[in-house]
Amino acid sequence: MRKLFLLMICSILGNIIHAQTAELDTTIYTFAEEMPRFPGCEEIDTTIQAKYQCSQQLMLNFIYQSVLYPYEAREAGNEGTVVTSFVVEPNGMVSQVSVLRDIGGGCGAETVKVIESINAGGIRFIPGKKEGKAVRVKLTIPIKFEIKEAPPFVVVNGDSIWVTLDTPLDYIGGKEALSEHLISTIKYPESGMDSCLVGDIDVQIRVDRSGGVSVLDMTDYCNLGFDFWFASTNAVTSTYGQWMVATYKNEPVPAVYEVSLPFRPTAASCKQTVAAYNQANDLAAEAVNLYNDKKDQEAVQKLSEAIATFDKNASYYYLRGQIHINNNQFNEACEDLRKAKEIAQLSDFDSVMTVICK
Repeated sequence: MRKLFLLMICSILGNIIHAQTAELDTTIYTFAEEMPRFPGCEEIDTTIQAKYQCSQQLMLNFIYQSVLYPYEAREAGNEGTVVTSFVVEPNGMVSQVSVLRDIGGGCGAETVKVIESINAGGIRFIPGKKEGKAVRVKLTIPIKFEIKEAPPFVVVNGDSIWVTLDTPLDYIGGKEALSEHLISTIKYPESGMDSCLVGDIDVQIRVDRSGGVSVLDMTDYCNLGFDFWFASTNAVTSTYGQWMVATYKNEPVPAVYEVSLPFRPTAASCKQTVAAYNQANDLAAEAVNLYNDKKDQEAVQKLSEAIATFDKNASYYYLRGQIHINNNQFNEACEDLRKAKEIAQLSDFDSVMTVICK
């Protein structure tokens, strides 16, 4: 009787173990009666095959919208198809992402990153099924990397700017008329008179399709401050409607125009400061000509003279620092760029400074 009881227990345990083993199917299938589906198509009142085709399109849309063409691959001209595989688990999560074929330049790694982001984004596949049960299924996906022709515009701070033009942006009457208008419009802030603040502010103007004007960017190399920025904005926006707008394919498009606005205090006590600044600018202009003629040492000397004459203009330090970089004089370049940043609080060279400043 006891033996019979033990045999019955063993038989029951065997059936339980067999059932558990059957439920825990760890096989990775490459084909299932129902293949895994990317979410988003389950509400479609149609066949499983139609849902699968819809899900495939959604998955590819997700990947292509998320993948970034690596800079290294673009520079090297790497084009082609990266083939990746991954397993969709019974719980809908992605695992075992791998690259079966790569084209180099970081394209394979970028594709893996995007597919792995499916889990991180909380996206879950509808798992594949075999005999009505969710199973592990491997999917193989080709992702094409193709260097396409660059668009005719760029996006800066959310604004589209056309860089390929049939007709360039121009002020009605030309540069001289624009200069006369700006000089007659600029109002030197009273707040800068006592300190004899002097300098030039470079402004990037965006002129839209209808001739509307806005400030895209502003560079204050002498750190003149908010009142001067406000005066600059008022001056350039006063040109509203006075532009011959740029065109592309015979259509008006937004484009950029750059101007430099001079601020010179008129108080008698500021004459010496203004004279020093103007002299320093002349020296810097000579330095630029020497630099363009590949006379680097002479250019550095002129810039040093400019700095000795007026040491509150970051652009002199930036230019001298750039020449030092070209000549692998990184310590000197680092010193100049740090001084420029100290004056104007600009971030243009931050990435360079992390490399050359140790």
